[in-house]
Order: sequence, then structure tokens, then C-alpha cells
Amino acid sequence: MKRIVNSKVLCGALVLSTLAGIATTANADDCCRWELKVKRKAILSDNFEVELWARFPDDKYAFASGRVDILSDDIDWVDIGLCGPASSPGSTAGSPSATGDVLSIIVGQLNFPPASIYANDDNPILVWCGEFEAEGGGYRTLQTDTTSMSYYPLRESSIQESCDRVREAYRSVFVGPIVIGPWIASLLEGTIGTPLRGGLVLEPDATAPREFGASLTVEDAPWAPQTRFEHTIDVGSMPVGGALELSYYPWWLCSPWHFIPLDITLEKIEIPGIPPVFDVTPDFDAIGVPRVPMRLMLGGREVGDPILGGGASFRLFNPCFELTWCYVLNQFDQLVLVLKCENPFDIEIAGQRYTVDAIELDPRQGAGVVGGMDRVEVIARDMKSMTIADAGFVGETGCRADCDGDGRLSIFDFLCFQNLFASGDLAADFDGDGRLTIFDFLAFQNAFAQGCD
Repeated sequence: MKRIVNSKVLCGALVLSTLAGIATTANADDCCRWELKVKRKAILSDNFEVELWARFPDDKYAFASGRVDILSDDIDWVDIGLCGPASSPGSTAGSPSATGDVLSIIVGQLNFPPASIYANDDNPILVWCGEFEAEGGGYRTLQTDTTSMSYYPLRESSIQESCDRVREAYRSVFVGPIVIGPWIASLLEGTIGTPLRGGLVLEPDATAPREFGASLTVEDAPWAPQTRFEHTIDVGSMPVGGALELSYYPWWLCSPWHFIPLDITLEKIEIPGIPPVFDVTPDFDAIGVPRVPMRLMLGGREVGDPILGGGASFRLFNPCFELTWCYVLNQFDQLVLVLKCENPFDIEIAGQRYTVDAIELDPRQGAGVVGGMDRVEVIARDMKSMTIADAGFVGETGCRADCDGDGRLSIFDFLCFQNLFASGDLAADFDGDGRLTIFDFLAFQNAFAQGCD
């Protein structure tokens, strides 16, 4: 089994393209929103530290005030308090409830130029901190529920303006997770999970013979353009009629939806006399994208750009048994979902057949709408078991000079980089300026000379 950490070149080539005519939505900098940062206190601890940050429009001066609840369930707050500069008189940390909510958090800061009192203009600005404990298993969600939020438009004025709209924050944390290398899993109800060779085998228990699954995530992972969250599912033993349902929960930022996932269904069908066939049906209608633009890739080249109609599916012929799904923020900070194999396979869309090794699905969201991935849910139906062969991030945290992904530096990495550069592949954009120039050669050379840890 090839580990994801060694597939940088294959996946890296996929994050470089954006389909023409991407629909624009409100930029994340143009609205007010809360941001929740949640961190596990220790590797196997189920105590979590929480920070609440307020973000206001970039062209305004400073955060002024806000009243908000933090909603959750089945958690116990160990500590809550105001933190950061937004703790002027009248601010309060709120009151924990028996159900896990924290109600009536009031935060604010003064801006009174006549007395030379100026508000802190950090954006976002830290306003509240807490710690909670959770027991048992599964995952818990935290989300904000806003009563009001305002900002100071000008430094030299004490006048506040209310936010026309406020985007809520949403985060989930895994309690008692199964830790598998760099990623963790939370079993869904009715699921038995067994770690095996860097992966996770899922099976139904007696209460759920037809449906079982798990949520996957990586905690404290960096999010930036060209970072990828991959998960590889072994479909070799998938029976005819069996189905996988994949739900991606992004951190939607400034968008009309808050907690809505992107859903994809993969079902194995039987066509007599030919190798395995799978129907794949994306469903992005909940975020207002009934027609899904696609980009078909082979060896880093585009071989087609069909648009999948609302509710339609495409068909895979003889793909690799270990299908890898890849959540991507491309170099334009826009969301792309990728399905890929290490070997070519055929895809059929509306009667047209193509040979590909990767398929990009474009949810048509503008830059800055997605801040990262909260979690991925994988649910199996009418299957005896399912294997998640691997999961985790493939991004700039790896050794970039190891271009061929074999875990060591050699002349073949130079050849790999040279081929990427010659083909115009922005995976060779080592200096990050969005262009391929002699400076990328110099940056690669320096990275190679520094070696890999």
C-alpha cells in the first residue's frame, strides 16, 4: 500500500487549476463572523481549550461589541472567561448551562477619541476563552448563535455600526478517537473499528447490519492554498449494490450556509462481462450548485471539461481498488474535490468515454469562502466491511524537494522537478509567486541542498 505522504506529486498537480467562469460569492473579508479555535489539551486527552475570535470587515477600524451564545451538547465546561482586549466594562463571560451551552456572552471594547482611548484594531480579535471536558466517544459540535455584533467604522469616531449579517462559527471535536498515525477517526453509531497497517477496518455491529461508518479528521492541521486532505478507501471487496456515502464538512466562512456538507455517493453496479463499474453521484445542490463543473486529467493534462447536470452521475470503469479522494484548496484559495487513482481508468459521462487518472469536481465557490475542513464522514451501506486505507494531509509540511515522493533525495528528484517545470505544472512553482521562472529552479536547488529531515 502506498502511503499518502508519498503521493505529493500526483495530488500536487491537481491543485493548480481553476475552471473558468467560477461564480463569485461574498468574500470572507466583506462580512462579520465569529471564529472558533478548538485545541485538544494533550494527545489522548478529552479536555479541549476553546478560543472565540471576532472578525469584522477589513475596511473598518475595529471590533466594537457582540452578544453571542456558544451551543453544544454533552460537555462540561471546566473554565470560561474573557480574554484578549475586548473586555471593557459590561463584558461578561456568560453562563454555562446543564446541557453544555454557554449563554449570554457579552464582549466589547471602547473607542473614545476625545479621551485618547482607542480600540484595539486586531482583525480577527480574541474575545473569549474556555475549557471543556467530554466523556465517552463520538464527536461533539460547537457553534455560535449571535444576538448582535458591531464595529467601529473609523478610528476617530466613537460611533458603532451593526453588522448587516453575521456568519456563525462551527467546529467539531472527536472524543475518545481512534488514533492512526497523523489522522484520527470517530466511529459512527453501530460501527466497530479495528486499526490495521496504518488504516482502519470498519464493520457493523449487531444493531446496524446495513449502515456503518466513521468521521475522519486531522487536528491542528495547517490550512493554506495548495494543502490537501486525502482519504483512500479500498473498494476491492465492495459488493455489487454496495454504496459509499461521503460527506465533506468544510469551514464555510462568509457564505449563505453555515454547516452544510458536500455529499457524494459511490455505488458498485454490475455490467456482465466487464471488470468493476462504479456510479458516482455528487450532490452540491444544498449550496446552490445543481450543475457540477468537472475537469478530467491524465498525466497532469486536461482531457475534458464536462458539466454534470443536476442529480446526474458519472461512471467509472475498472478504477484502482484503493480510490483516493482529495479535498483541495487550490492556489486561488478555492475549493476543489478530487477523485484519483495511481493508474489510468475510464470514465463515462453522458455517453462520452475518457481515459483519466484524476477527476476534479468544482463546487463553484469564490476565494475565501472555505477556511478548511472540519471533518469527512464515510458511511457504508449494504457492505460487510469497509477499509479506509489511509488519511491525512498532503501539503507544504512535507519535504518539497522529494519531488518523486520516494522518501529520499536523488537525481530523480531533479528530473521530476524538470519535467513538472517543462510541462508548465505549477507544482514546480517553488517560490510561490504563481509563475514558473528561473527563481523556481533556485528555490528547488536550495531546498534540495538543505535536505529532508
